[in-house]
Amino acid sequence: MSNDLFGKSEGTLDFCAQVKPASAAKYQERKKSLAKNATEKELADARESKEYQDAYSWITNEMRKMPKDQVSEACNAILQDNK
Repeated sequence: MSNDLFGKSEGTLDFCAQVKPASAAKYQERKKSLAKNATEKELADARESKEYQDAYSWITNEMRKMPKDQVSEACNAILQDNK
């Protein structure tokens, strides 16, 4: 997975965890599943990259602009997707 996609994915999951704190643990589990084949060093290096940080910031800002009901629907859909 590219650092850009990784940043957008983690940014989305972290945002959802803030919006829906009752499900925060489930979003954290999704984050772990994203990186299940990566080492801690690979994850740290990815998170330190400009590509990751830019993507993380971008998705967070975009989600803040969305209506709350759309964000809630998107966050619910993430947990419904068992793939």
